[in-house]
Amino acid sequence: MKINFGTENSPLPGEDYILDFGQAYSEERGSGWVREDSLDNATATPIDITANTRDRNSVDDQATDTLIHLQYPEEFPGIAGVDSPVRTPAAWEYDIENGTYQVTVSVGDSDFTDSNHVINIEGESVISGFTPTADEQFTEVTTQVEVTDGKLTLDAIGGENTKLNFVEIAAEDGSDLGSSGNVSGSGSGGDDGATDGADTLATDGGDGTGTSGDGTGSGTSGDDGTDGTGTSGDDGTDGTGTSGDGTGSGTDTLATDGGDGTGTSGDDGTDGTGTSGDGTGSGTDTLATDGGDGTGTSGDGTDSGTSGDDGTSGDGTGSGTDTLATDDGDGTSNGIGADGAINFNFGATGGETPTGFTLDSGEAYDATRGYGWVTEDTASEANPTPLDLIANGRNRDPLLDDGQGSELDDSTRDSLIHMQYPTGTDVFNSTAVTTPAAWEYDLANGEYEVTVGVGDSEFVDSNHVINVEGENLISGFAPTAGDQEFSEGSAIVEVSDGRLTVDAIGGENTKINYISIVPMDIV
Repeated sequence: MKINFGTENSPLPGEDYILDFGQAYSEERGSGWVREDSLDNATATPIDITANTRDRNSVDDQATDTLIHLQYPEEFPGIAGVDSPVRTPAAWEYDIENGTYQVTVSVGDSDFTDSNHVINIEGESVISGFTPTADEQFTEVTTQVEVTDGKLTLDAIGGENTKLNFVEIAAEDGSDLGSSGNVSGSGSGGDDGATDGADTLATDGGDGTGTSGDGTGSGTSGDDGTDGTGTSGDDGTDGTGTSGDGTGSGTDTLATDGGDGTGTSGDDGTDGTGTSGDGTGSGTDTLATDGGDGTGTSGDGTDSGTSGDDGTSGDGTGSGTDTLATDDGDGTSNGIGADGAINFNFGATGGETPTGFTLDSGEAYDATRGYGWVTEDTASEANPTPLDLIANGRNRDPLLDDGQGSELDDSTRDSLIHMQYPTGTDVFNSTAVTTPAAWEYDLANGEYEVTVGVGDSEFVDSNHVINVEGENLISGFAPTAGDQEFSEGSAIVEVSDGRLTVDAIGGENTKINYISIVPMDIV
């Protein structure tokens, strides 16, 4: 079982290798990258470090010509024209049965000797402080490790700018576990030895229960094990594994649906059948949802009724002040705009809301409303703990220098919410909530392009970090006064649990300004 680390387009050293190009860990794939500082958690935090891969094209040995940075240095600017590097230290995890394995690992870089390479596997030091020279650019070590938690974990704790080339995992006696893929059976070579299977993700050893093929056919990953027509197989229990059982000739490469072939995600959440407002009027509703069809339960925005909409809580024709009404008539209810984008601005209650945005002033998560704040340490749980963060909202009302001799009023950035309010100083508001918080938004499963802004026009006392669905968007942004007070990050993320989660794990006093969420089917 051989894994080569490189860019998404890097050629492989041989047919017996599979490519890892820095994708965040996922249970479906059974491998990937997680935050190094989350390894002690019950569930490590996935992180995408695809921007940290390199293909040097400098040496003939393709296995060492490519690499991935586990610890990208803060002082390095990155490469022009390439995605900004991820500076959060990362570790690699691979799902595998408990047992003893022979593992070979290589580190190094054909072009640079700017590292102190360290590799630990399952907590055991394998490479300890290898400092390369122009004459000795790489080192490779083989060792035996014991897996007891169903995951082989590799980290670089103690190193500096460690760069990983490849990993080989074999049985304790050195025999082959399979051409690649995750181990779930006892066979070798990734199949049952019965035929000519060339499954690049084969695993199970022949009993049909593997998650990525039994190697009895010739499919690169198989599909439904029969005629190569399945999109990715299903549940892996009856020869129809998540990436095929290899008995057919399918070429499917990525399993998806989890068992019944009924599709990989729900709808796009943009059909206007929400629960709070019809968006047809000009009211000042701030927490609306449905964006236009009048089926909501908390205000239609046509007047200033106390909750009214279609009559379920009043008809909105009086002179009350809708506290739960939603949009201002432009279809931005619950953050959902007329174009299907979901836009929220974060700030204190009563602040100016930018056109096209919905104000979130720190209310605790509420299932009826469908979004809000929770404690950071429960954000990944099925039922996270709601947290009222209203006291952490700020409206700075600045005039921001546009760099051209004039000033502009940027309402998307003049408000913020502290996600990690500092403790131990009397400079800050004593009523603020110091429990680290995360933001959640109920959303149909699928892919979304997410953009987040952070910063503060008045203070540069932060190390801003933003993770969305476990993927790092903003990594250690340290603002400077009058020069670079704000930063914005974007990424395509996948929602698989019905909620989009934003956290600041790894940051200090992160302050979020706004978020935009766009379904990929309308991008």
